Amino acid sequence: MQRSYDEIASGKFAKEWSGKVSKLKFKIIKYFAMKQEINKIEQEVRKNLKLKDFDVYSAPENIEELLKKPEVKNELKNIMDSFEF
Repeated sequence: MQRSYDEIASGKFAKEWSGKVSKLKFKIIKYFAMKQEINKIEQEVRKNLKLKDFDVYSAPENIEELLKKPEVKNELKNIMDSFEF
């Protein structure tokens, strides 16, 4: 908790999420989050309430180019490490 607070207070958190790869990073995190059981329930509720369903699995059009960039590779490695694959 303290580490998170320190990152926010120092501006490190804002800098990280305003970077070039932040949208891709968010999509990857969201992808793994969508694999959770609660999302199956959410999809069922959305269907029953006739709410719009979101396609979180769609990748950016230029995904191939993005994945070749060193900063993206580094971010992906950090994400994978945090999920302990």
